[in-house]
Amino acid sequence: MIERTLCLTGGAVEATIHAVKHGGITGNMAGGTHHAHRDFGSGYCVFNDLAISAMYAIEHLGVKRVAILDLDVHQGDGTATILSNENRTRTISVHCSTNFPFRKSVSDFDLPIEPNSGDVAYMEKVQEAVNLCLEFEPDLVLYQAGVDGLEHDHLGKLNVTREGMRTRNQYVFEEMLNHRIPTVIFMGGGYSKPIEHTIDAFYDLFIDASIWTQRW
Repeated sequence: MIERTLCLTGGAVEATIHAVKHGGITGNMAGGTHHAHRDFGSGYCVFNDLAISAMYAIEHLGVKRVAILDLDVHQGDGTATILSNENRTRTISVHCSTNFPFRKSVSDFDLPIEPNSGDVAYMEKVQEAVNLCLEFEPDLVLYQAGVDGLEHDHLGKLNVTREGMRTRNQYVFEEMLNHRIPTVIFMGGGYSKPIEHTIDAFYDLFIDASIWTQRW
């Protein structure tokens, strides 16, 4: 557990360093541990790699503003609390209104969605979140790209299709590319039954990221 957690966090920091130095889209095929708080773990999360990467970029890489775009089905409560007094970051969370954590924290912007909303309502919130992200004029975006909003996910509740999830990712990539904002993918959650639905959605995520970053 210790080795896994250190590798997960180290991978997130390395992806952040690469994005800042070289631009484009980078990613870590793990992580997105947004439920971990400053002094305790929660929701399968030990250390908050999003908050760690954000502060590392600001304190060591010369980045002035970091936006955390969290599109996981669960609120990024730990990220919100850790960065609550940090004006060089903006935390944005799109999540199911009735899902874990049941006692929500306060992000800079919380965009809850009702259960079973489906692709159209989900994309409306995603577009709103991306606009809030761009308004901040960040030098770096940390993208929590959990796919647990899928219709087959037994912890999700949002009823988003595989194609809807892929549309979400491509929209984020296109907007970040158009504005030349280096972006780091954090894998986030996925708990479909059968698990193949989750694997397919993550396959789409990283394949599309590789295609979009070639256009940088």
